[in-house]
Amino acid sequence: MTVYLLSGLGADYRAFAALKLSKQYECVHIPYIDPFKNEAFTAYVKRLSKQIDTSKPFAIIGLSFGGMVAIELLDFLQPEKTILISSITNRNELPLLYRIGGKLRLHQLIPAKKVNRPNRFTYWLFGIHTHAEKEQLAAVLTSTHTIFSKWAVNAILHWDRKICTQKICRIHGSNDRLLPSKKAMVDYWIEDGGHLLVLQRGEEVSAIVEAILEE
Repeated sequence: MTVYLLSGLGADYRAFAALKLSKQYECVHIPYIDPFKNEAFTAYVKRLSKQIDTSKPFAIIGLSFGGMVAIELLDFLQPEKTILISSITNRNELPLLYRIGGKLRLHQLIPAKKVNRPNRFTYWLFGIHTHAEKEQLAAVLTSTHTIFSKWAVNAILHWDRKICTQKICRIHGSNDRLLPSKKAMVDYWIEDGGHLLVLQRGEEVSAIVEAILEE
């Protein structure tokens, strides 16, 4: 089975570096493409879906923003499994502060040059502690195209998904500050796991993902 990996906002294939699955699964990272000007989230996802080969069994793993993309893909794709890591399934799970900020368009006031520049608050949100982790996150963020980052932030804050009726499995950290999901229906909680638990707690997450795929 092919397992397609969708990374988070400001992240790339390196976010899944610690995810180790058995050889029966072929992991394929889906790189994000450049959005058109004012492109709707659903239209973007449909273009992105062309990278997925639906002629054979496949599964989708979405990390953070990638989980939201995975939810949208379920409107017209039928993966064998859909796994969300550190993500949400609908707009109501987005923190209230984010939704208010989106309505007030406060995110548009952030200078483009600062969107992909990590700082102490960024490290706190992502649950980053060690020097090596900070360097890794900084390398990923700074290599992300600013135009995509600005578009994706807007897509997140204005996501209008109200409900997800498809079967999914969710893995979430109990100490996720970026997307806390204390009241959400989560299948697997990683105790004290932060937003980047797939990278920091790779062995545990890999074991859970493998078990889900084998069900």
